Amino acid sequence: MIEISPSALDYFRRLVAQQDEPGVGIRLSALRAGTPSADAKLEFCLPHELQGDEWAIECDGFVLHVESASVPYFDGASIDFTAALGGGQVSIRAPRIKGSAPGSGSMFERVRGVLDEEINPQLASHGGRVSLEEITADLDVVLRFGGGCHGCGMVDATLRGGVEQTLRQRVPEIRAVIDATGVLKGKRRRALDSTLLDDAVATQDTVTQLVSAIRRVRRLVPEAAEVAVTAHDYDASGKPVCAWDDPDAKAALVSGLVNDAHRVIDALDGVALDDTQADAVGLLALVAGQDVEPGDEDGTWRIARRVAPDRVISTVDPESRHMH
Repeated sequence: MIEISPSALDYFRRLVAQQDEPGVGIRLSALRAGTPSADAKLEFCLPHELQGDEWAIECDGFVLHVESASVPYFDGASIDFTAALGGGQVSIRAPRIKGSAPGSGSMFERVRGVLDEEINPQLASHGGRVSLEEITADLDVVLRFGGGCHGCGMVDATLRGGVEQTLRQRVPEIRAVIDATGVLKGKRRRALDSTLLDDAVATQDTVTQLVSAIRRVRRLVPEAAEVAVTAHDYDASGKPVCAWDDPDAKAALVSGLVNDAHRVIDALDGVALDDTQADAVGLLALVAGQDVEPGDEDGTWRIARRVAPDRVISTVDPESRHMH
């Protein structure tokens, strides 16, 4: 059963009423369901676009169609809408969408699951792959890289990127991650030391960067998680749901995200931070300033009509820069 709050019902009803096509509904589906990277997707749909086996939830003014394969993952889910100045934010909580908890199964199964579900799909875009060679008695994870990774000049950057951190976040017992491939300039084994997968870098838009940076600071700094934020539910997965074809709604979302970023940064003034926390807060301050400028009214922001020098294009790899 899916619980839809009155505010979400009203918001969806207004969105559907704005569409020109008769019979427009809203479709809900689970992306990468059952994996740690699972997410929920909401989209408009027309009758001829439906498969016919969807689970239909009749609502006043519209129908919510849940993709049949996704139904089990939305059991017990809730959908809410939080209004904000000039717009608002939809949040979806689906406790079952990621499947089993990361802590279930043997250590070998859990490591292999992270490789298969999170790391290899990103390496595959470059023709590469990584496999689990062994887990030593000291709980060192030995990996073997292959495909496009073997002999590739970008392997060093990929390894410095966050294979180890990704694995250790998911499987905390890991002591170290070791390369057994021998591709690193003749080194037979090398522990991986990094933050996130450099090879997985994708240019992110301003909204995505702001949400990602705020979410990371809230995860790393307990004091940040206590700050009252209004533009988005940063504990929920996925990108904010917004009427993207509505300039006012987009502007309100950007303003809300930037103001949330400033609230978090201001609240951490004087708080003792370690190096990782300080880096995350510094990146948030950079992201919250590089692409925006003050709006026409106090407390509002808009996307700047310029490209900032040395613009960070991804919070996955803060060293990536916009090319001029």
